[in-house]
Amino acid sequence: MQIKLLSRTVSFIWIALMRAMRRVQGKGKVNDPVGGSRQIFTDARKRGRLTSDVYVASALIEYHCYKDPAATRIFEKGMKLFPEDEAFALEYLKHLISINDITNARAVFETTVSKLAQKPETLQKAKPIYTFFHGYEAQYGELSQINKLEKRMADLFPEDPQLSRFAHRYTAQAFDPTAIRPIISPATQARPKAMPSIERLPSIQNSPRPFMAQPVQAASPKRPFVPDESDNEQPRKLARGESPLKGAAGRRQIAQQKQIQRRID
Repeated sequence: MQIKLLSRTVSFIWIALMRAMRRVQGKGKVNDPVGGSRQIFTDARKRGRLTSDVYVASALIEYHCYKDPAATRIFEKGMKLFPEDEAFALEYLKHLISINDITNARAVFETTVSKLAQKPETLQKAKPIYTFFHGYEAQYGELSQINKLEKRMADLFPEDPQLSRFAHRYTAQAFDPTAIRPIISPATQARPKAMPSIERLPSIQNSPRPFMAQPVQAASPKRPFVPDESDNEQPRKLARGESPLKGAAGRRQIAQQKQIQRRID
């Protein structure tokens, strides 16, 4: 790990020198007193261990600054030196797609993922390459190509959920529309649901009985209340007389009243 860290640090020093000489002397020519960025790249390749970052930086300088086809040749050279470097393969794929060389991009993709999938220890390195190319196919490829690619990814990486691969078709680098829950009805969707209380209500048996206030007898506001001795005695029942309308006498009386009424009429 220390050797790799030191190699990458030295490589980025060469990259910084390459960019500085490009600003001062341009791209220059190899073995020329005014060498420029190309001479620095040549010197860096002759000295010490380099990482693939130097090849990526030199190729992108050739392409972005001078539109020189030498950029593709530098990437091709780097693929032979770093066949299992997934970061370099990604940069190479991005470059080929940027110049619309889709045929070579597909060839580089197949070559790289096939080499990485041969060994179990390098299989995980193929995942970012698959993810990148799946994003390209989702935007610009045919549906049949997307389905074939997702089938291969499912066979190589069964631990990844299939739904996430499907959602990746519609996501961008800074936004995932499949993860958004639109609010259609603010009155019902946006309102938080009432959570049931976890406290148990007291049982009826253990709950205290409600206190009923007894009515208080108050004195009349018109005259003072004077208790009587007879209030404590039980009321006596009065015998009622018999009704005069019961029996035969009652019937005779009713008949007489009816006769008198007919005479009057």
